[in-house]
Amino acid sequence: MKAPKHIENMDAKEQVKIIRREIKKVAPKVSVKMARGTAWGWIDISGSATKWGIFTDAEKQALETLGIAHGMNCANIHPDDRGYWVAKLTGQLVPETPAEKDRRARERYARFD
Repeated sequence: MKAPKHIENMDAKEQVKIIRREIKKVAPKVSVKMARGTAWGWIDISGSATKWGIFTDAEKQALETLGIAHGMNCANIHPDDRGYWVAKLTGQLVPETPAEKDRRARERYARFD
């Protein structure tokens, strides 16, 4: 049996595979795909209620329990946040303090200043 890779050493496909598996445990019918083309690396999550991917109430509740923000018919995970979500969904993440959360947000949006 192979030892698990450290999150920083995983490539995008490995991270998406783990995120997909953990989301499907709580919401088995949602669609979890890695975007293609210019949006490559983003993770797109859509619901199963209609052909337009609208979330059912149960799917919305399941995503909320995981901490994933959603709209009416989609949720997205930014490429820079994949490692965070792998750690959070697999129980490897130590809870952030409010100061750490604020620092992480400032770092992420600093490139837009």
